[in-house]
Amino acid sequence: MHVAFTTEARRDIRAIAIFIAADSPTRAAQFSIELEAACFGLVDHPKRYALLPKFEALGYRRRPLGQYAIIYVAAGDIQIVRVLHSAMDMDAALG
Repeated sequence: MHVAFTTEARRDIRAIAIFIAADSPTRAAQFSIELEAACFGLVDHPKRYALLPKFEALGYRRRPLGQYAIIYVAAGDIQIVRVLHSAMDMDAALG
């Protein structure tokens, strides 16, 4: 099984790192590593996390990590669709 990132997901990860780095560059680097490890860890149990309400037809699942949500699809391979702050309007961000 392979893990792929959409352009938007890569952009989200960079934006999160930049945001955190404003307060703590060390924590930003550490969290980026944790985030990528969580994404690659989905290979072990790809359907462990629930389908995202309103996005079941697309197969979107949400894996929480701290204040963030890894939105992904587990259909053969894993595709990381977005990485969003949990307080964001998911409908607007994914719509």
